[in-house]
Amino acid sequence: TLNLLVYTVGFHDILKDVFSHCDDKAELIACVWAGYFSISENTLKSTFKSEFLGILGDQRETDLFLAKRIDELTATKRELAATHDTLNVTLAELTAKTGQADQLMVKHRQLASVVQQEQASRKHVQQKYFA
Repeated sequence: TLNLLVYTVGFHDILKDVFSHCDDKAELIACVWAGYFSISENTLKSTFKSEFLGILGDQRETDLFLAKRIDELTATKRELAATHDTLNVTLAELTAKTGQADQLMVKHRQLASVVQQEQASRKHVQQKYFA
């Protein structure tokens, strides 16, 4: 509002000059005030436009930044979804292999039991017939 201050000082100087040379001061002051208000209004509109355009420009920059950020996050989301799918496949494979390992462990225990029984039977036969 430095412009408004300049206009105010100018208005005051004009009033001094005009009143010193005019007989119909009431009509003259009404015209001067109308001009002053017009100038003030235009100054405020111009300032408002400048501020509004500045805000609008800032908003555009923000919108562009947010759009870029949304694109980045969307790409990251896609990458994470692909990684998730890969991990699910790997988990399924490992689960299947774990099931196979469990089955092998059961067979191993069964075979170990049969071997123990056979060893016990041999020992018994050796003691009975060769002792």
